[in-house]
Amino acid sequence: AVHGFSVDVVCYSEYLTTRDFTDFKVFFKELGVEDRIRYMTFQQLCECHIGELRKAAVDIVMTGATSVTDNPADRNQRILMIDEVDVFFTRRFYGNTYNAGALLRSPEAAAFIAYVWNNRSQQSEQDMMHSKEYQDLMDCYP
Repeated sequence: AVHGFSVDVVCYSEYLTTRDFTDFKVFFKELGVEDRIRYMTFQQLCECHIGELRKAAVDIVMTGATSVTDNPADRNQRILMIDEVDVFFTRRFYGNTYNAGALLRSPEAAAFIAYVWNNRSQQSEQDMMHSKEYQDLMDCYP
């Protein structure tokens, strides 16, 4: 951080990230780098980077465009530090995926999901794709 890099310090524990940042805050302030260092959990780090992507995906499905824009200022050089790295390499983290999803809410989607559920054993996928509920959904999201 003293060389101009932004630093993300990540850990599995919210308690530890809060405690560690609090413990080092005075030191970071003395060095003039407190605004370039972020402490967060793995979950929070993923949300920082995927959150806007999730919004963009919903925007595109709902409207055909997105209001999310790329901010070149956010692309400064970053350093990732992993605190408690031994925990990172346990089965709980290492090799697992982060499964993020976007929630799409609309009456048409709900109606089609209900139709599929109610007709799951009586109709084929092709039959369902010819239903009024499916057509209504497709009309909303071309």
